[in-house]
Amino acid sequence: MPIHLTQMDIVFFSGDFSPPVLTAPSAVSHPTDTGVSIASLDVTNRGSVSDDVDSSLSITYKIGTTTLTGAYDFPLGETTVTMDASDTAGKDAVQVSFTVTVADSEIPVLTAPADQTADPDASLTTASLDVTGLGSVSDNVDSGLSIIYKVGSTTLSGAYDFPLGETTVTMDATDTAGNDACR
Repeated sequence: MPIHLTQMDIVFFSGDFSPPVLTAPSAVSHPTDTGVSIASLDVTNRGSVSDDVDSSLSITYKIGTTTLTGAYDFPLGETTVTMDASDTAGKDAVQVSFTVTVADSEIPVLTAPADQTADPDASLTTASLDVTGLGSVSDNVDSGLSIIYKVGSTTLSGAYDFPLGETTVTMDATDTAGNDACR
């Protein structure tokens, strides 16, 4: 019985069968920039992408439909940034995301008025004076903050009978983030 040998072709396929793999960075927390209610950050260098064939893939970073190309003005609170990548074979990575949280950690700025001088009221050893509208406060986020004026532990709400001599009035303001400024 004769033996018949047949030829067998072995074909090796070389190609890209796997999509790239994205790795998101850890969540980012950042305070507001000085004097404003945003944080200007460049997050386009965070995270990574790997692929079984391509060695240098680009990551596309987006907030909604806005593509990030550098620094972005992140508002107060939490913003989600998505990451996408495709390899040269047209395979898309599974989208990943991370959050950027911007917090207000800047204290309000109090501006004290000039020192006040008053003569005592007639036949008294005190001068009745309302100093509660003399100072000012500004904040990077909140507007319309109230100032609390105190003499010692006494909160002033209008005219106060200042005794002869020098009396120190303190001013305090707290913004909605709980940042307290005392002067």
